Amino acid sequence: MAARGRKESIKYMSQEISDGTPNSVAGTTGVIVPSWQVVMQTPAIPPPAMPDPISLLNALRRRWRLALVLGISLSTVTAALVIAEMPPPKYKAQSLLQVATEAPRVVLETKETQTDFRTYQKTQEAYIHSRLVLDAAIAMKGIKTLTVIQKQPDPLTWLEKQIKVDFAFGSEILRIEMIGEDPYSLAEIVNAVTQSYLEQVVDAEFKKRVDRQKLLKKNWDHYQERLREKRAMVKQLGEQAGSNDKQALAVVHQSEQDRLARAEDSLARVQSELRALDVDIAMLQKRSVLGQQSVSERDVDAQIASDPEVAEFAQRLAQLQLMKEGFRRVARSSADPGLIEIRRSMKTTRKAMDQKIATLRPAITARLGRSQGDGTRIDLEMARGRNEVLQRQEAELKDEVKRLGEHARMITRTSVDLASIQEEIFAADEIARKLAVEIESLNVELQAPPRVRLIQKAEVPHETDRNRVVKIAGGTGAGVLFMTLGLVALWEFRVRKIESVHEIESKMGIRVLGSLPAFPSLRLAPSADPRELQASWNHRLIDSVDAARTAVLHAARIGKLSALMVTGSESDEGKTSFSCHLAASLARAGRKTLLIDFDLRNPSVHKVFDIEEGPGVSEILRGEASSREVAINIGDSSLWVIPAGRLDRTAVGSMARDEVRLLFEEARRWFSFIVIDASPVLQVTDALQVGQHVDAAILSVMRGVSRGPSVYSACRRLATMGIPLFGAIVVDSQESQDGENDLLSAKA
Repeated sequence: MAARGRKESIKYMSQEISDGTPNSVAGTTGVIVPSWQVVMQTPAIPPPAMPDPISLLNALRRRWRLALVLGISLSTVTAALVIAEMPPPKYKAQSLLQVATEAPRVVLETKETQTDFRTYQKTQEAYIHSRLVLDAAIAMKGIKTLTVIQKQPDPLTWLEKQIKVDFAFGSEILRIEMIGEDPYSLAEIVNAVTQSYLEQVVDAEFKKRVDRQKLLKKNWDHYQERLREKRAMVKQLGEQAGSNDKQALAVVHQSEQDRLARAEDSLARVQSELRALDVDIAMLQKRSVLGQQSVSERDVDAQIASDPEVAEFAQRLAQLQLMKEGFRRVARSSADPGLIEIRRSMKTTRKAMDQKIATLRPAITARLGRSQGDGTRIDLEMARGRNEVLQRQEAELKDEVKRLGEHARMITRTSVDLASIQEEIFAADEIARKLAVEIESLNVELQAPPRVRLIQKAEVPHETDRNRVVKIAGGTGAGVLFMTLGLVALWEFRVRKIESVHEIESKMGIRVLGSLPAFPSLRLAPSADPRELQASWNHRLIDSVDAARTAVLHAARIGKLSALMVTGSESDEGKTSFSCHLAASLARAGRKTLLIDFDLRNPSVHKVFDIEEGPGVSEILRGEASSREVAINIGDSSLWVIPAGRLDRTAVGSMARDEVRLLFEEARRWFSFIVIDASPVLQVTDALQVGQHVDAAILSVMRGVSRGPSVYSACRRLATMGIPLFGAIVVDSQESQDGENDLLSAKA
């Protein structure tokens, strides 16, 4: 429908060219560029290689019908397979118990070990799955005889796998459930497991608390007996020491220590006197045995010194010594006669004195010995008498020291024992007090309700889990649906088709000359007149082409631009349609225009204008005709067309020789503008060879068909060959033509 509309628009434009009446809005909109250099661009940014949410949504929008149909089909088939493969619906029986976050209390707090609630929950779950509980459950009356139990080779292992235990949404509610085909057996087994858990675990925990209370009471009785014994010992020691008070006992102990110290000092003095007296008695006895008195040399010397003659000799020697000292100070040498004389006199005097002393000493010694004999005997008797008295005192003091020492040691031992026993009494009393408090607390708290209590027994179920099967099937189907949508979007994104002008201008940096509107669909307006839709679309299409023509004319005024090549990255991107429209628009504006079909391998210009296929460009390249001979005038207007002609190897080989250059040189002499419908850039090299002889190229991009990577590669190839890119034209755009023209005018 759109292709037929474009062909009708060509005829419509051709008629206007023949009539010589340009379109009323021609030249009113378009791209106004500041300079020729601005429009000669190459893309700077390649299309994205990684998908983003917006890109995936855009890709899905292009294929939403396919994705939705495929997704619904696959999800329906998957849901049906899930329902078919799922096991038959089963019954579920469950019992409910409440597990308190903390152990209930009446009023007091005991010293029992507390764990956090999450750990306690895990512990209870492990208890229910333990062999202790499951063995007891299977052993209950009526459980072993159940058919489902008897069919199992290992009932315990089977039950361990079948029983499910959890806390509903992390709450205090403990669920014990089982799923199976026999509803009556399920209820019996679940209730048996619940009852076994209450008996083997919950009741056992209560019994442990009772046993703990008994153990505490036994320990308390033991400590009370120890306290009675220790207190009796304290009383006995207090009686022995005179007091059981620490301070009073310390005073008594200090007094006894002082008395002992004084007695020890007295004993030491008596013993010292006895030792001295023993020495004196021994000396006196020795003198008595020897029969002579021991005269002191000091006494003898004193008697000799008191003799007149000896005193005179000593005085004479002192005077001579003074004279000697006086002469020594004034004499010139030691050989002085005065000194010699004095020395002689001193020697004579000292000799006479020594003789006198020798004569006096025996006589004086004998006299002194006789006078001391009687005194020695008296002293000996007195010393012996005093010795007897001191010995009696020593014996008495020894007895007193011994008695006081034993008493002090007894008080010391008693003090130490009392302190130790009193500390033991304090520690034992403290432990006994704590035990008493804990016993009383347990007496009260054992009356508190249990931490785990049964809320609901398992009843015989009457409904199956069919809803669960439906939910699983629905969830699986929804997952397949969304996965299909995602895969289709990802597959479409990998193609990366261009959807808007924004992608070309903002993301790739290529100037857009205009956009050709999409042909209106009768499905969107079923009541509209097709002829009116065709006419409206023709006007919009001509306005869009005229906008691009305005940009071309403006560029031609400010720079050399007469030969334009219209190409695309790949085939079927609307290049032929636009090149025909652009050539017709230039001719309609009064410019003598030549349209050349250089898409030699897939020519289609002759079909648009309903002219014969040849001769044309191929014949010109082979030298069989000239351009003026094969050019066809369209409706006696300013538009001339050279079709592709009949292609062969010779014509293809001539593309690289001077025939193309000569063709363009001749055409430039006769025509104001030359529009070339070239082959796609990426499929063959013809467009790159033709582009060497044109002023600029226009890239045709078809919305929803052209791919970003291909457009980018085509622009890069044109830039590599030095072919200026005048801009891009978007074909079959769904955007508003008025908004597009306003956007392009604002950018100009």
